[in-house]
Formats: sequence, C-alpha cells, structure tokens
Amino acid sequence: MQLAEKLAALRKNKGISQLELAEMVGVSRQAVSRWESSTSMPSTENLRVLAELYHVSLEYLLDDTIQETGQKKPEEPKEESVPRRTRIVIGIVLAVLVVALVLAFAASKAENKVHAIKDLEKSEIETTGEVSIDFAW
Repeated sequence: MQLAEKLAALRKNKGISQLELAEMVGVSRQAVSRWESSTSMPSTENLRVLAELYHVSLEYLLDDTIQETGQKKPEEPKEESVPRRTRIVIGIVLAVLVVALVLAFAASKAENKVHAIKDLEKSEIETTGEVSIDFAW
C-alpha cells in the first residue's frame, strides 16, 4: 500500500475530515488532499506528527511493503529463468562429458605409446633381427 493510500485510510478510520486533520497538523486542507492524492509528500516533521496522531510507526508509513500496522507483505517467490532441476541436469551432463573427454584423451595417449612400442619392435627386428626392448615404465 502506498503512502497516500495509507494516509487516507488512517484518516478515515479515525473518522476525521481533511480539514480537521489539516488543523491538527498545522497545514492547509489542500496540503492534506495533495498527500492523499500522491501529488505531494508530507515533510519529515509532518510525517512524525501523523505517525503519532495515528499511533503508527514512521516505518509503516514509509515502507510500501507493509500492508497493515506491523505486517509486511509476504515476498513472492522470484521466478527463475532456468528451473533448478534443469540446471542440475545440465551440470550432470557437463560433468559426464568432461570425464568422457579426459578418459578418451588418456586412452589415445596410451594407444599412441603402444603403437610407438610396436613400431620400435618392428624397426629393431628389421635392423638386427632380434628384439631387445628394455621396458622401464
């Protein structure tokens, strides 16, 4: 609820006219009318007087999220652009892909070593006729 709506509701609940309120606060009736129609705002001092007169806090008057004295509006849950479940699934898929890439890279490195050893064996057999490979891993 906006300040203007609160001021009008509080005045009506108290059963006083704009003129009576203006006299109590020390302003013109037109000033009260402008406050209640949102065309102007009361000064800080006038807000204090209004808060005391209506027995409400300044926080209540100024905080638009407070509906009634002392009650805040429940906050509406914010809509997420991507639902949580979807983010979790995407994270799992990405993790699986990373693991698969790492394993594929390791397998290709191991395969390259095997081919290198076989090529070395062939070249030794062709040049010396015998194989003498020292495997020091």
